[in-house]
Amino acid sequence: MIDSDSRNKLACSVCGKPKEIRLEKCHDTFGKNNPLCSNSDKCRIAEKTNEQLNYIFSSNGKNIFLKACPGSGKTESVGLKAAYEIRRWNRKVGGVAVLTFTNSAADVIADRVTQFAGIEKLRYPHFIGTIDSWLHKYMAHPFGHVVTKYRGNNRDRTIRLVESGSKSAFLSSFKTKYGLAQTGNPLANQYYKEIETNSIYFASDNHRLDSARNSASLEKWQLDDLKQTKETFWTKGFATYQDIENICYQLLHEVSSFAQLAAARFPFIIIDECQDLSWIQLQMFKRLIDAGAHVHFIGDLNQGIYAFKKVYPHKVREFIRQNKFTTLELSRNFRSIQPIVNLCGRLIAQGDIKGESPSQNHDPACVCFTYNKNEIHKIVDRFVSYLKQRKVMPEKCAIVARGYSTVNKLRPGSSRIPNKKALWLPTAIHLWGNGRAESMEEALKCSGRFVTDNFFSSESTNSKAYYCPENVSSHIRWRLLLAQILDRCVKSEPLRNLNQTWSEWAKAVREQFENVVKSCSRIELPYQNNRNFSFSALRGNSSQRVISTLETVEKSNVSNILITTFHKVKGQTFDAILVVSAPDRRGDGGHWSQWVDATESDDEHARFAYVACSRPRFLLGWAVPSPSEEEEKQLKRLGFSATSEVENEEE
Repeated sequence: MIDSDSRNKLACSVCGKPKEIRLEKCHDTFGKNNPLCSNSDKCRIAEKTNEQLNYIFSSNGKNIFLKACPGSGKTESVGLKAAYEIRRWNRKVGGVAVLTFTNSAADVIADRVTQFAGIEKLRYPHFIGTIDSWLHKYMAHPFGHVVTKYRGNNRDRTIRLVESGSKSAFLSSFKTKYGLAQTGNPLANQYYKEIETNSIYFASDNHRLDSARNSASLEKWQLDDLKQTKETFWTKGFATYQDIENICYQLLHEVSSFAQLAAARFPFIIIDECQDLSWIQLQMFKRLIDAGAHVHFIGDLNQGIYAFKKVYPHKVREFIRQNKFTTLELSRNFRSIQPIVNLCGRLIAQGDIKGESPSQNHDPACVCFTYNKNEIHKIVDRFVSYLKQRKVMPEKCAIVARGYSTVNKLRPGSSRIPNKKALWLPTAIHLWGNGRAESMEEALKCSGRFVTDNFFSSESTNSKAYYCPENVSSHIRWRLLLAQILDRCVKSEPLRNLNQTWSEWAKAVREQFENVVKSCSRIELPYQNNRNFSFSALRGNSSQRVISTLETVEKSNVSNILITTFHKVKGQTFDAILVVSAPDRRGDGGHWSQWVDATESDDEHARFAYVACSRPRFLLGWAVPSPSEEEEKQLKRLGFSATSEVENEEE
């Protein structure tokens, strides 16, 4: 139990509360003018739970695992802990590093830290950012040359990063001497060494090529060839993003005293979302721990859902055990009401999480919708109608599925590129203009198809990379080009105005679109000097408004609800979520029975469902294909209202 004196000391340390003002009086006096609390209904220190404060006051001289359930105020706790340590930091050498996996998460944590610490910006010697940016800034770029043997250019030894999918002309100088698996000679940026298994892994963004090469059995002379090619690549100052981790690993494990220097530079490291740490990242932090650094892991191992990146929560769990971390907990879910928390606990066999109390209106918290396998698309309308019955705003809700094959069946029309070529460009402009993330994905596909058909018609394209032409070496450059084209289209009144007739709009496209592409493109258009760009109205619809003929116009009652995958909603909060099961068990873990039947050796399916189901505040729905009588009983045991009751409510 944290007493009031400890809370008072924390407030004095973090937000500068005068000692003579008691904490319970601070919010109405000193706190009124303190940016930390001025926009809050109560003191942000006083509202912290004992579990949260136990972590805030925990030692920065111990390795700690903070086991944080969903909705437990994890980010707030990390921000307050970091601010507390930074405000009382008195070491002359070294600072605090707070690391996470995405720029957006790093920005949120940095914002909390600066709020609590009462500073405008975090400065030397401390760091908040992604693990990748930390490795690049403090290890790979300043010291990587020790491993790569790159001599530098005018004393600049910074590594120049090359995308794994790049086919730039200069890379022809860095290809193997021998061909492999009848796929030609691999370029140095198309593979990397997987240190954990001591094997070569091919990753060039070309699935067919990589699959053939990864299936090949490599002889010693081939391995030597690949090793020599990569070393030549490195000595000239180049590396891929995958190479960077290998370079840092070698620095820490093979360069004398480097680990000790790195540990002295950052003697205290907080790692958010620790369940997403890969094997090689764990080994690097192990080396820092052995060299004297102390590490705090923050996360929920039940939310590890990146096996496709070779990230496995059981390896993090074993690392925590082997390195004798002290475990603390945040076991109160402030996001979801108790029935939702209970259902999530049944998915992962964990029932000790406390949730919020349900309201007194007796509306069910966990509801089950059934659908006919051939009518899965009707689920969206049914759920939105149900939300309206319960006076829930659809824009604060989401519909999610395991993979895009199911998501695309749910999205109203925007899930597929229209069959008619004339519809590709207006579809892209329409979807880009509505500003929704999942619509933008489809907009890029439609625009990519249109641009390649009109400007790269003689080349093969990669449909998985927005129809990127084969002569464009960078998929990222191609995507940025398409985004720039669409941005200019929606800023052009004649192009974005889809209320024009097809005859009027087609004329505007003929007059403006080619110039838009040329003004955006740093990519050479292969035919631009040989023939003119042309575009015709949709046959038989010259006098019709363009918008009225699009296959992708969303229905008004579902236009504000997010429809996406489990991965995309991780870390977010919604009022309600509908988790949609795939129609059958084909594929990898998309059917609801795979979520509840997961075994200990293959429990990622359950973790996926757990991540999705822990997002809503007060309403969780599952949509399942017509269940049998026994399956209905199983759903009811999980905590769902009987399917018949839900259907009656809809009627």
